[in-house]
Amino acid sequence: MRWPYCHSISRKKVGGNELILNAHTIAVIAIMAVVASLGAYLVSTCIPSVLGDSPTAPILYLVPVYTMNKAGLFLRETLCAYHFAGAPPILLRILLSTRR
Repeated sequence: MRWPYCHSISRKKVGGNELILNAHTIAVIAIMAVVASLGAYLVSTCIPSVLGDSPTAPILYLVPVYTMNKAGLFLRETLCAYHFAGAPPILLRILLSTRR
């Protein structure tokens, strides 16, 4: 079974613009989804219990910034100007809200 997949990394790694769905590919995607979901759940429940609610609230606002950085580094996605334009207002908001 072939599934059209138009991501730029797939053309380089898979050899075309299609992702070939077989048992191995589905297993890898399932493992990645489960590990990422469990990791996100554990982090989101363990951090507030260790640090408290107030210091962990800004972490929620930093998720888009982390996601942008990780997508650029690990997935080699193309980062555009609007990605970098959105990060400073988020960081400024966190800086102003956590200032004492």
